[in-house]
Amino acid sequence: MGEKPKIGKQAFALLLAMAMSLATYGVCVLWGPIPVRVGLELSSFYASPYYLATIGLPFGVLVAEGLIDFRERGMSLPGLLLAASLVALGVLHGMKWFVPIPLSGHGVVLGFYLVHEMVERREGRKWKLLVGVGVLLQSAWFKLVLWSDPASLVAGLGLGMVVWSVQRLVVLRHGVR
Repeated sequence: MGEKPKIGKQAFALLLAMAMSLATYGVCVLWGPIPVRVGLELSSFYASPYYLATIGLPFGVLVAEGLIDFRERGMSLPGLLLAASLVALGVLHGMKWFVPIPLSGHGVVLGFYLVHEMVERREGRKWKLLVGVGVLLQSAWFKLVLWSDPASLVAGLGLGMVVWSVQRLVVLRHGVR
């Protein structure tokens, strides 16, 4: 009996990202039309399931990185901080549906993801950055052109970068990589 075939880290990250994106799409289709908040008000626009599903790609890559880190290093500080950051991103991403604030959930995740991928210099960095830039361009098209809502995108990107900065400061303060 041979050894079970192993899936590589990059393939795992890509598969998990695609699975999260497809799951998000499925939930959006089942949920029905989701109104878009522009500024503090719900607008007459509805978010396409295709638009909403794309954020599963960078979020799935981050989840995969956390799982890989956990498997390799166990309960390490960077891994625990990434897990805490993912929870914070999820809460901030969904908070706008319950609290009327001008905040792009896509922006929050992308602000964290893009800085994380630029600084961490992990394996597969180029394709991961390409995914992030692609989702950012799509989000910018919807937010800036279709919905005229630049404030929420900028606020979301900024808040995502703040979450990443807090995580990074804690890691650096404890001298762990």
